[in-house]
Amino acid sequence: MKFTSLILQLVILSSLNTSNCIETCITKKKLIIDVDTSGLGNRLLGLTSSILLAVTLDRLLFLKWDRTLSCGSTFPELFIHEEERIKGPSVFYPDIMLNQTKPMIPITSVECRIRFSQYNKYAHFWFLRDTEMLHKLDNECDVIYIHTNQYYAPLLLENKFFGNELVKIFSNNPFPFVSKCNFKVRHRITQEAKELVHSKTQGGKWMAIHARGFYDSGKGISKALSCANSLLSRGDIKHVFFSTESATAEDMARKALPEESLILTKKTLILPHEMKHEGHLIRYSLKS
Repeated sequence: MKFTSLILQLVILSSLNTSNCIETCITKKKLIIDVDTSGLGNRLLGLTSSILLAVTLDRLLFLKWDRTLSCGSTFPELFIHEEERIKGPSVFYPDIMLNQTKPMIPITSVECRIRFSQYNKYAHFWFLRDTEMLHKLDNECDVIYIHTNQYYAPLLLENKFFGNELVKIFSNNPFPFVSKCNFKVRHRITQEAKELVHSKTQGGKWMAIHARGFYDSGKGISKALSCANSLLSRGDIKHVFFSTESATAEDMARKALPEESLILTKKTLILPHEMKHEGHLIRYSLKS
């Protein structure tokens, strides 16, 4: 594995123009990360993991992050990109290049597609568990195109050949480090969030639960609500923000938590019989 560069080049695919790209856009091997099947949280987890993989393989990282029903904003709409930042002494951050021209990816000879997700019982994660397989993938593929919705960084950190090098850069918990460097939320969003939280809580302590859908018969949601109830009863928090796209999950929250402590988001909820599958995606219709 290679650790020749700590400055990662991150390119937003929806706005790439190779005429404005540095020379390595044409010559350097690429890692394309497609997170379009995921919600916001899983996109950030998959991207964080992929940043570690790009550093490990010394590849140019391309990000496929479109506005979809599961995530209603593009990456630049949520986060400040590199051209807007004041460069400081940080040794690691992505350089996000944005423009309005038609997307174009340099032609390469070999592209390999894999899925770091639940696909086929997580079979493709063997590329991360077996260093020889990963080395072969790196050597034979000019472009590695990865669909992911998972936080697979721990598998990289545990690798006996290059894990220690990653730990030196990112620590044993890379998400906070990567977030600080690369996920700088736009000021408008943070300001609106602060105003909303203050208006609902009046400065009191609170917690948030995001239960996107009604999975595993509600076991996970039930545990989260039980934890919230315990914190409320001890006085550790005063309010619980509960966000979901499932009418069933919202009903669980209403029954489990005191009405005066529960804060719900406004959206169009989906009943179980209204969920439609398109391939492996579940489409939701939401209103903020």
